[in-house]
Amino acid sequence: MWRSSQDFDSIFPTENRWSTWAPPNPSNQGVLMPRNLLLLFLTAIFVATVNIASAQKSVILHVDVAADNHPIDPNIYGIASGVDSTFAQQIRLPNVRWGGDATTRYNWENDGTNSGYDWFFMTSGTEGTTTPGGQVDSMIQSYKPAGAKPLITIPIIPWISYAGNNDPKTGATCSFPVYGYGGATAYGPQLINPNFNWPGSPFQYNPFVNPYGDECGWGLDPNSPDPNNPIPILDTNITWNHVENTPAIQTAWLQHLASTWGIGRHGVQLFQLDNEPYGWGNTHRDVMPAGATYDQIIELGQQYASGLKKAHPKIQILGPSDFTLGGWLGDQTQQNGLFAGQYYLQRMANYEKENHVRLLDYFDEHFYGGNGGGVANCDATELESTRALWDPTFNSGTWLEQWFFKGPMRLIPRFKSWTDKYYPGTKLAITEYGWGCEDSIYGALALTDALGIYGREGLDLADIFSSPDPTGQSNLLAYPFLLYRNYDGKGGEYGDVWVKSTSSNQSEVSVYGAIRSKDKALTLVIVNKSANDITASVRLANFKDPGTCAEFFYYSGANLNQIVKGNDIPIAQLGNTAKRFKATFPALSASIVVLRRER
Repeated sequence: MWRSSQDFDSIFPTENRWSTWAPPNPSNQGVLMPRNLLLLFLTAIFVATVNIASAQKSVILHVDVAADNHPIDPNIYGIASGVDSTFAQQIRLPNVRWGGDATTRYNWENDGTNSGYDWFFMTSGTEGTTTPGGQVDSMIQSYKPAGAKPLITIPIIPWISYAGNNDPKTGATCSFPVYGYGGATAYGPQLINPNFNWPGSPFQYNPFVNPYGDECGWGLDPNSPDPNNPIPILDTNITWNHVENTPAIQTAWLQHLASTWGIGRHGVQLFQLDNEPYGWGNTHRDVMPAGATYDQIIELGQQYASGLKKAHPKIQILGPSDFTLGGWLGDQTQQNGLFAGQYYLQRMANYEKENHVRLLDYFDEHFYGGNGGGVANCDATELESTRALWDPTFNSGTWLEQWFFKGPMRLIPRFKSWTDKYYPGTKLAITEYGWGCEDSIYGALALTDALGIYGREGLDLADIFSSPDPTGQSNLLAYPFLLYRNYDGKGGEYGDVWVKSTSSNQSEVSVYGAIRSKDKALTLVIVNKSANDITASVRLANFKDPGTCAEFFYYSGANLNQIVKGNDIPIAQLGNTAKRFKATFPALSASIVVLRRER
């Protein structure tokens, strides 16, 4: 997993200045008031006026039920595996992704993998009692009660993990064991630069004695000339803990999955071609020290995907699933001057023209936005950052926007323009994303905003990398999913058909409207990004028979542990097809308003 940092301008509050005030001439007053008391009285009036003005700050939201209609795919509410299975049932999790760095070298035959640079290049699956495909089968079983479709990563990297007897001992349990590479040459950088040894860092454990007894290092040369940039050691014994990957191995795994779970909507259907392949030269540098060009990535993808589709044509394949910014770019000098994603789509389209088989069903990339970091780094800029997903006027400050896009990111419209131009009919996915600030109301609201944007912009599938859980570490991120998927604890959910929804002040209040097909109710998710309560006038067009009031639920910084049911909101009649209502939305809150049709 690669994350990109974002630089945002600081937001400074406007300074309030008191104007000079002189009391009126006492000779003109019938009643005298002591000066201090008068000042106190006037100050109270001023403060009250300011507070009332803040509370009455308003915006206008327009919702037209008959305009811009399109389906909202429930797969945009996906989450990575590891999410609590009970929570998955609460939100009827639509898909669950088995992916990430450690899945790149997964060998289903021994149920083992290699952690790569994330953790000492350690091999798992050395216990000798593993079940082929066991951990993925267990994942599928865990989320079956929720009805979640599994999204499974298929390794296409040339080497996969092996826990055999190829090395002089009993099978290497990491790529750079001390006994194989000699003492300090296998250790991490803290031996040559103590500054690398920050609290909680894995570097402090060098050499790391893994559960199988081997001393494992990072494969960095302690004699590097620049201690801040240690030189990687070359893995000269790859077959100690790896075997060559082949399409036949992965097709056999698909056959195992098909026979165990079935193929299609009620079985396994979604498969991702590896994970962040343009980063192999970093995360998996022991087996891919030179990394891979996009020609190599595409050719490998075509080899493996063709075998999978030949075995089971009904499966759907996603790719290239690369990392934020640099993974989208690649090396344009090797890609006909195109971005990596454009080149990938072009080559996959050419394959279909030549072979009459569509291999790629979803164009998929990863995206990390927002401030990241802890609560201390989180503020209103986190809420602004979601504009990078769509806004043609918002520049998030990345080097890719400055030097290559030559303008704002507009991520979803940009990627859609790529699929439209280079491979029409290809769906769009973001199978790994995050917005940072996970322990802050700002992070929860940013995620709520992003999920609304995904629906409005027509994204087809998405999976957040964190594992939201109301009782767990990332508990605040659970509430945006609950707001959309189970706001009342009784299965109440946001709609599945988008309706045109606009705000007079998108930077402070955003609105996302959708009709719920099963009962034709209108649902509105409204995000107040301001630190003040805001009264919004909501004007509805072409929505007949909404009744006399609307249900109101909200989640806010005032109570981070639950979605609160507010008082019902009265609805006013403006004409035969127009309605309106006014409501005050709490500071820093996400709300859902539900208007049910009268029977």
